[in-house]
Amino acid sequence: VWGGMTERERRAILRKRPNVTSWRDLLETAMVEHHAGVRTSAAQA
Repeated sequence: VWGGMTERERRAILRKRPNVTSWRDLLETAMVEHHAGVRTSAAQA
C-alpha cells in the first residue's frame, strides 16, 4: 500500500483517516466503486 511514499506522507494519511482498520479493504472497495462508475459513464455516452 505504501510504495513510493515518504514516512511523512504515510503519517499524514494515517492521521487524516484514524478510523481505517484495513487499508486494503478501503482501496479494494474504492477500486470496485470507481470501475462501476466508469462503466456507468461509458454506457451513458
